[in-house]
Amino acid sequence: MIRKHFSIADESLEIIRQIMKREKLPSESAAVNYALQFYERQTQEEADNMKNVLDASRKTMAIMKGSFRETERMTAIILDAINTILMERGYQECYPAGTMPSRVIQESERLQKKRIIKMKQMKDHRLSRRK
Repeated sequence: MIRKHFSIADESLEIIRQIMKREKLPSESAAVNYALQFYERQTQEEADNMKNVLDASRKTMAIMKGSFRETERMTAIILDAINTILMERGYQECYPAGTMPSRVIQESERLQKKRIIKMKQMKDHRLSRRK
């Protein structure tokens, strides 16, 4: 063990004495060692937690990336199918669904909103059961 002489603020010395008392340590040196080891453990735990968060984020991003690719692929297929129907039937006019939705589009939007509400309720229920 190495001996060192330090100057220390009164407030820091009081903290060392509190640690010594609370942890029932035999000396101020033991309290300083305890505080340093505690700091090292906390630092390592924080690093481990950050690594876990990053790993989970990467997994989530990979899943989302796959979902986006699948959505893009399905959108392209649907667009090709609709374009084929429009070309074969000779339709020339465009009626934007956002400004003039058909009954089919309106019903689809209503069902989609209903589906989203149900999925949120199921998620909330799962989360509430975990607590």
